[in-house]
Amino acid sequence: MTESSRPEFEILDNRGKEYHQWVSDVTNTFIGKRLSTTIFPPPNGPLASDEAKAQALMFLRHHIHPTLKKQYLKREDPKDLWDVLKQRFNNVHDVLIPELTAR
Repeated sequence: MTESSRPEFEILDNRGKEYHQWVSDVTNTFIGKRLSTTIFPPPNGPLASDEAKAQALMFLRHHIHPTLKKQYLKREDPKDLWDVLKQRFNNVHDVLIPELTAR
């Protein structure tokens, strides 16, 4: 695997484990790469370019579990993918309850 194809941080697990850490990593990386407007569009500011959206979408897909990638393959906008992952994994209790009850 080449250096550029390695994830920059842990990928998002298909159960959403460590989702909040993943969000923090993506957010900070997008700020550094000037892609934050692709997932946090400003209310009255300029919209992200198509090139920035494509780059952000590739980055997000590269940092999620293959199962999630397949489930959300038709999501072609990074904001849409970001929102659907947030809806699915943002509630820590929903993600951790099955794991905690199994113990």
